Amino acid sequence: MHNIYAGKTMKAPFILTPKLNVEYHLQDLFDLLETETELLKEHVGLLNDQQVQKIRFPDPVPKYPNVVQVVKLLYIHEKHHYEVVSARNEQYHRD
Repeated sequence: MHNIYAGKTMKAPFILTPKLNVEYHLQDLFDLLETETELLKEHVGLLNDQQVQKIRFPDPVPKYPNVVQVVKLLYIHEKHHYEVVSARNEQYHRD
């Protein structure tokens, strides 16, 4: 997969950009995730299989990734952090 850290990066979608004047605690994030998940279940739960199969993700607005691209970006981002921590851990255990 292409390394997104090489070169200019895309702006994060507004949904991933935190409000600077709000400080979330971990439990707040869990609660928000549960609430949003239940709302999504309610909306999608009324659809039959044929309707669900017709759901399409629109192309992103220029400079903003769509949902699938966001998931891929998060994967790359978290993989990068994992590799950094693993390298530091190996270095720590060697010394």
